[in-house]
Amino acid sequence: MGTFEDALRERLNVINSVGEDQTTWQKLHNARLREKQQQDQAYSQQLAQYQAQIQQRSNVGQMQGGFGTTGGSGSFNYQGGNASMGDKFEQFKNSIANKESSGNYNARNGQTGAMGKYQIMPSNLMGAHTGWDYEALGYDVSTTQFMQSPEIQEKIASYKLQQYYNKYGPAGASIAWYAGPGAAQSYVNSGQVSKGAEAGGYPSVWEYMQAVTGGR
Repeated sequence: MGTFEDALRERLNVINSVGEDQTTWQKLHNARLREKQQQDQAYSQQLAQYQAQIQQRSNVGQMQGGFGTTGGSGSFNYQGGNASMGDKFEQFKNSIANKESSGNYNARNGQTGAMGKYQIMPSNLMGAHTGWDYEALGYDVSTTQFMQSPEIQEKIASYKLQQYYNKYGPAGASIAWYAGPGAAQSYVNSGQVSKGAEAGGYPSVWEYMQAVTGGR
């Protein structure tokens, strides 16, 4: 209750013992109780509002749909909404990962050789002091090292996807990841993207973009 409430209670006890008029002190006591109840109610309302905001933020981050290029279900779609820029990029990156491998760090495409959670091509890591590995990490890694380290996969994919995301936006970045920077730049310039099926039965560039971004 607090020191003031304790003092009121003590005074009421004294009043009771001597038979004094309790009206004034009782009013103070009741006023203090009402004040505390109002404070508790205000706190409960603030807590409910905060919890509602957290739930809304969580809903913004939900994703759905997609095609798995290595047989994954692809159950994520990028949802922009009102999320922060960092959250939007994380949603986009997760959508790419789920589209490519259903989030499997051990995934390996038997046709193309694409590796890991984000299905990075071996050619993007090859070469001394060059390639995505050197750009992102500052040193070279082998394909074996890449496949054995989720941390390395995340660092390289995050670096390159962020680069594409900043330059082309989410739709263009998804195209760059699937069909290369040239296709992404063409999309940025013209707003057009190939809808023809890719060799090997893979989705068209347009289908891939739609699966990752949900048309956003």
